[in-house]
Amino acid sequence: MGFDAGLHTCLGLKSARMETELVLEKILTHFLGVELATGRDDVLWISRIDMRTLRSLPVKLTSIKALRMSKNEREQTQRRAWRNKAATKAVTPHGW
Repeated sequence: MGFDAGLHTCLGLKSARMETELVLEKILTHFLGVELATGRDDVLWISRIDMRTLRSLPVKLTSIKALRMSKNEREQTQRRAWRNKAATKAVTPHGW
């Protein structure tokens, strides 16, 4: 994350860093596996004269619960998630 420095420092700098730290701590304690979901070359960057930032960073998270499930249970959970996602798309207006 970039917040600049000196005269142009973001007023929310400390708050944003603290929130980021808390979120990453929760993710890393709940999920055993965190890995890149695409190839390294597929990660999208935004390049500007003064900085380079990520446009997106798709990651694959593996929870402790998922590791304890059998293959059949994992497949059923994935199917339910896809059905729920499809149902949400059907009722969500385009662009929201």
